[in-house]
Amino acid sequence: MASGDYLKYAREADYEPQTLFLDSGDAFELEDELRRLGTRRIMFLCNPVTVKFKGTSDLIDFYNDKGFRCFKYVRKEPFLNEVDVFGGLGVYKEFNCDTIISIGGTADIDCGKLIAAAAVNPVKELAEFEGINKLKKDISVLCCIVTDNSAAPATLFAEYYDTKYSRWNLCMSSYLIPQIVVVDTDFSVRTEMAWALGSSFSALACAVEAFINPASKFNPPYRANAVNACYSIFTNIKKLKDDPDDSYARRLLSVGGLYSGIASRMFGLGYAHIITNSLISRFGVAYAAYHLPLLTKAMELYTDKCKKDLSDLSRELHLCTMSSSTESAASTFVAGLRRISDMTEYNIPSVELNESEITRIADDARREAAIYGLHFFETKDLVLIMKETFERIS
Repeated sequence: MASGDYLKYAREADYEPQTLFLDSGDAFELEDELRRLGTRRIMFLCNPVTVKFKGTSDLIDFYNDKGFRCFKYVRKEPFLNEVDVFGGLGVYKEFNCDTIISIGGTADIDCGKLIAAAAVNPVKELAEFEGINKLKKDISVLCCIVTDNSAAPATLFAEYYDTKYSRWNLCMSSYLIPQIVVVDTDFSVRTEMAWALGSSFSALACAVEAFINPASKFNPPYRANAVNACYSIFTNIKKLKDDPDDSYARRLLSVGGLYSGIASRMFGLGYAHIITNSLISRFGVAYAAYHLPLLTKAMELYTDKCKKDLSDLSRELHLCTMSSSTESAASTFVAGLRRISDMTEYNIPSVELNESEITRIADDARREAAIYGLHFFETKDLVLIMKETFERIS
């Protein structure tokens, strides 16, 4: 794909409105919306943790009693790959389902997206969906009951590990946006704190990268969504860390993730996200935690490259006074980002890469970032960002 291709696609894409349910107990309030969308037979998509929630079994029984035919698929793989996508698709087709209700976090949501896409866009292997706008038909009905705070429920992309080609693949289409999103704290409060915090860190990084994308200046509504995401996460992340049972903080963080996903629809991925995907491909999903530390290090080393945007964001979040200088406001934001990043760095696995491997990742990231209109960094800049991040965490 050529430089800026994604931005052109995003400007022209049609985004169907999502129906949002944001209150405790709302997972049991979907009947009217499901019937409006033509739902008759539902496949519930769970992971080995969410399938054990009493709320999950109660939910399936509830919609059975409402006259829907309900079936279940439980993901088997520790990270998303084609095994669970085609496994879930097999159950979906076997029981002639028309709707998927995914209960879980990012991997479960992306799994639901890809199953829903493959149900109406038949493929022999998921690699056929890789890239931008490869889907020809809108996905079948997908409802996400979100148990983490990620951006995934609102994004137009899905990511999975392709075991055949040993790489992390990205599929992008406006058709991948779920029709229904449920933020029900009766489910999300049962999520382990590490997952709840980790998904918030990633959503924050996505939002900051969307905000500093040069194209954001020409799309004020999407830029505002990035601000809202940053505000929700900045003001609530420590509250959740200090009190895991604070359901209101969890709700606000989940809403922050939704805002982050909406902003990412227009502006795509940033450098830190792209590099993180390379690390995941090489070492595993635990390395997804590098997203925020990489971005933080980039902002520390190269504040001047986007200091105006960072100062604007600092003022929007009320981290500084309106009279602060551009340099001071930008530095204040970066310091705040560092404080949040420090909350996660203590348990991230170290990276073992030699100089040539780091350079290769940096060069690939530089080329791929151009697709999203990004030209901040040269290869040498990205090498320095990675080396200093890896050294700090090791």
